[in-house]
Amino acid sequence: MLDLVGAGGIGVVLSDSMNLFEWLRVAIALLAIFVVVTVVEIVVVNIHKRLI
Repeated sequence: MLDLVGAGGIGVVLSDSMNLFEWLRVAIALLAIFVVVTVVEIVVVNIHKRLI
């Protein structure tokens, strides 16, 4: 799951923001990661329900 998020630009933005102490951008990047992971989990659960 983290590879999906880290492979995109979200990880780069998070790293740069932390290095530059831009805490609003850090919060937005973390929120984006949370949203992406949550949506993917919902999709995976629904796929599993249909297969089982």
